[in-house]
Amino acid sequence: MSSNNILPNEILGCVFEYICIPSPGIPNMSLSISHVCRAWYQAAVHYTLLWTYIILDETSGSLSLANLYLERAINAPLQLTIRCKSGRDYSIQSCVVSWLMRYPVNIKSLKVIHISTSRSNYLLPILPCISLSGLETFELMGLNDVELELKTIADILAKTPFLKSLSLSGASELRFHPSMREFACNITHLTIGSLSHIDYAFPLRVDAALEIIGCCKGLLVLECFTLADEEDNDPPVTTLPHLSSLTIGDGPETCRLLFYLAAPRLESFKMAHGKIINEEEEEISMPDLPEDRENFQDLFLGCIRALCHLSNAPRITKLVWESSKVRLELLENCSRYLRNLEEVEISGVSDVSGSIFFPSFQENNSRHFPDIKSLTFFECSLDPKWHHAIEALYRAPQAAPSRNYPRIVFRRCTGKDGKRYSAFAFKWVSVDNVIPIT
Repeated sequence: MSSNNILPNEILGCVFEYICIPSPGIPNMSLSISHVCRAWYQAAVHYTLLWTYIILDETSGSLSLANLYLERAINAPLQLTIRCKSGRDYSIQSCVVSWLMRYPVNIKSLKVIHISTSRSNYLLPILPCISLSGLETFELMGLNDVELELKTIADILAKTPFLKSLSLSGASELRFHPSMREFACNITHLTIGSLSHIDYAFPLRVDAALEIIGCCKGLLVLECFTLADEEDNDPPVTTLPHLSSLTIGDGPETCRLLFYLAAPRLESFKMAHGKIINEEEEEISMPDLPEDRENFQDLFLGCIRALCHLSNAPRITKLVWESSKVRLELLENCSRYLRNLEEVEISGVSDVSGSIFFPSFQENNSRHFPDIKSLTFFECSLDPKWHHAIEALYRAPQAAPSRNYPRIVFRRCTGKDGKRYSAFAFKWVSVDNVIPIT
């Protein structure tokens, strides 16, 4: 919205209120006030409900807005994001100190803190000095001073009895202080590994990651991205009795984590394509290594076997596949370990054929995944012949719900001939089980 657009505060307030009030079943989409026009925050002054749902994306260009935010938030559950670009961290630090000391009542209601800066050690010492009793989510990128940060993180955990989500990115030598074990047991969502350009050059080691994971015995969700490893390193197996969702980056070193992780209640497994975020906040795919493709596939298959063996064959019902390094057909070799799959999401795969999901297309007519109910393809390269076979299968008179075919969704997929598959291209959209979407 341009600053030249003058609208009554009542109209602007209604728009903001409509956007910010969460709808049932729809995730809350918070707004950022890092760069907004004067008309925006003049109207927002009269609608305090708006402040409950805004995340402050703090940069050096929005210092005055931070004061307004803290003034209007009152006791709302604040969500504070501090994202500083290189060279500006020192100027931001003094401002953050003044906010925290000026609004102690408001800070008690802080629920989310996200710090992304190349000099996080200049901001971390501030946090233990204030009350963080209501903090539920703590995300930190740019770890680079291990000794200072270990003590500071331990102090923060000791003052956050309701902390449920912790994200640590960077610092290859990071270790949990022994005193942190007592407070980390309440964490249910943990994200570790290099997630940003800030700390990608210094990824966390696998043994260090396992040590941190082992402190969080109550984990329900675990995300591990770019990690480093040493060939002669053989850490002990870590058991997570309550873990239900696991995300692993597709790097060979990161995948080795599965050899040392046991999760008997695991239900959802995601192989995520490695990505980092540059200073322009754009995602960049990690470089693919074609010469390592075969070795990586062997490694992945071994990881799946190890995970299922150590976890006593868990009931994994959902698989999300974002990696372009592994051929989809490799799932066929994993079928004996993943026979309980009900939902599969596949994206970025360059050659998709559905034989492993549709036994009618195989000579031996075997069914590798008998319980598949939902199959989603996103930005994949598809075989046109396979689509013709799918179309014939679903349009056949005997294709009734009793045949138990999975629901299929296509999003932004293309054929090998460059043809884009859309709802118009598929003439069988009327079939209930099949929903082609672009």
